[in-house]
Amino acid sequence: MIGRQALSLFTCKRSIRDAFFRNTATFFSIHNIGYQGLFPASEMQLTNLGKELFTPEGIEFYGKVNFLKAGLLAADILGTVSTTYAKEILMKEYSFGLEGVLRKRKDDLYGIINGIDYGEWDPSRDVFLPAVYSHKNSSGKALCKKELMQALFHPEDLAAAERMPLMGMVGRLTEQKGLDLVVEALPELLSFGVKLAILGKGDEKYQRDLLEIAGRHKGMISV
Repeated sequence: MIGRQALSLFTCKRSIRDAFFRNTATFFSIHNIGYQGLFPASEMQLTNLGKELFTPEGIEFYGKVNFLKAGLLAADILGTVSTTYAKEILMKEYSFGLEGVLRKRKDDLYGIINGIDYGEWDPSRDVFLPAVYSHKNSSGKALCKKELMQALFHPEDLAAAERMPLMGMVGRLTEQKGLDLVVEALPELLSFGVKLAILGKGDEKYQRDLLEIAGRHKGMISV
């Protein structure tokens, strides 16, 4: 029995007209409004949906099929990764053309902060860390930093390197994440003697830029 259980639906081969789903409500989660699932109009026939849906009021978007727009229109409730992002995507600057649809559904749009498993991501008992630490005893962080410095930068003077500030960044290398600002600020930031570790992938342009900067500042930035 499904009842009130939450199901994650990525593909569904059964018809939306199936009586089994008649009383099933749907929650559509928006992680990044920029990725919309755009396809040529000719692909509409593969959806088995009626042609009457291919309109500006439906899933048509500047002559293409827009699956994200379809989800926004069809779901009972809409959610995204934070209350701030929920407000941002109502504005033209952040909505990638879907602000009109989202404004019509704003009463059904909620921001829900990404969750985390506190049991698994607990530095006070993480067996994969060189040393554990907590808010009560943070001494283990020094050894963690030392091991990370050694692994990423191989400094000749490890003691001196340990005294340097170490900054980290994990995320997608895209303009939406502010990588244009990061690339612009890096040379000045590194001039203050800061070491930087960046982990991520994304636009080839930013990957190239970061690797070029890392090449010019050997031992200071790891990408």
